[in-house]
Amino acid sequence: MSEALPAETVLEVKNLQTVFFTNSGLFRAVDDVSFSVRRGETLAIVGESGCGKSVSALSIMRLVPDPPGRIVGGSVTLEGTDLLKLDDAAMRAIRGNRISMIFQEPMTSLNPVMRIGDQIIEAVRLHQKVSSKEAWKQAVDMLRLVHIPEPERRAQEYPHQLSGGMRQRAMIAMALACRPALLIADEPTTALDVTIQAQILALIVDLQQRLGTGLILITHDLGVVAQTAQRVIVMYAGKKVEEATVEALFETPLHPYTRGLMASMPAVIALGAESDARLNEIPGMVPSLTNLPPGCAFAPRCKFAIDRCLKEYPPLDEVKSNHWAACWRAGEMLEAS
Repeated sequence: MSEALPAETVLEVKNLQTVFFTNSGLFRAVDDVSFSVRRGETLAIVGESGCGKSVSALSIMRLVPDPPGRIVGGSVTLEGTDLLKLDDAAMRAIRGNRISMIFQEPMTSLNPVMRIGDQIIEAVRLHQKVSSKEAWKQAVDMLRLVHIPEPERRAQEYPHQLSGGMRQRAMIAMALACRPALLIADEPTTALDVTIQAQILALIVDLQQRLGTGLILITHDLGVVAQTAQRVIVMYAGKKVEEATVEALFETPLHPYTRGLMASMPAVIALGAESDARLNEIPGMVPSLTNLPPGCAFAPRCKFAIDRCLKEYPPLDEVKSNHWAACWRAGEMLEAS
């Protein structure tokens, strides 16, 4: 089984480090993060705002703004090619072709003065040798694939003429037009109302499974993770603090931060329960990434912290089979569960 694994692995990120040079000092946005994604698999990356989720995605896409940002270490290997070693022209040939990204807000990603069909064609003709007529047919077919009604007419329209849900569907059509090996979805439903969110997530997962695409889903919503992902990575202050299958993570979270995230999830209050039931919250704030404490970055907020937590950063250890956690007390958490 282990010999077949490399053939299935679409993306392998090793020891990725991305920093920003700011007036306050060196900002370690992504600090020594590693993970892999297999063909047809959904990997979720979760954590609070500022934990490094989106910068990890931008680093993979080589879209970190330089200056002030820079990828200073690690490797990002897509289908055997280290993207960090490619020149800009070679990276442009891969971006939008073998690897694509869906962003949070389609109105800032779509060109307001280009028809939707033309924006999909742009990606197709850049990476495939097809005629304008064939590219337009592909654009209409992609809009039909993402369940946009009257795709021939919608392809002629501009972004402002589409609803928010339709714009996000158009973004998905653009991202999948060249059948990429890897799709990154960065909070793809944040700007949508709740009724549309479930439809968009179901659509992304359905298309990903039909096309055999590896999917990285970046979100802060653990409910979304439970519905869509097979594996999950929890990030805090630029580092990976836990990794497991979705079932193992929800059944036995081994890092106190993960436990805090789960405790803060809204739950349905049973009839007859106290009406003033409150959500739990994680006390304190995420520390400044320019001035991290010497030990575990979560220790000042952690009710399980001991002296060692304040002095030494814990290694990311495999506490049980295929379940890693960076916590000095993860073994105790496992025994107590």
